[in-house]
Amino acid sequence: MNSRTQTINQLRDFFRTQKVTALATQEPGHPYLSLMAFAMTDDLNYLIIATQKETRKYFNMIKNSGVAFLIDNRSNDRDQFLKTLAVTGIGQARAIEENEKESLTTFFLDKHPELETFVHSQDCTLVKIQINKLIIVRQFQEIEELDRP
Repeated sequence: MNSRTQTINQLRDFFRTQKVTALATQEPGHPYLSLMAFAMTDDLNYLIIATQKETRKYFNMIKNSGVAFLIDNRSNDRDQFLKTLAVTGIGQARAIEENEKESLTTFFLDKHPELETFVHSQDCTLVKIQINKLIIVRQFQEIEELDRP
């Protein structure tokens, strides 16, 4: 198994165990961060999030689709500090297509069943972020980049 395949397998396992991401959108003159529940597709091409339509982050994504996100497994435990894995993703946010709605809703809710009422509310929409690059940082100094996994 080559190094890229090992990294992709490690990332699949990592994304299955993590539940939230910090999502960066762009407002005029500065970035805006939001803590979001997410689900990552197995091919690592898309990050799926759910948001209300009347939010700053959603408005920001409509106006400028370029986003970044950070997913990590940090803890405040001193002994675990150097074992942190952090993944930054860079991509483009877009609304899901009508023909994807049912399957992506099921996919998202499989990971976050506690959000069912939220996801099915009138004001909620799913957004799919097409990932252009993943930047993996292990132990705060080992860096690896994967372009369009």
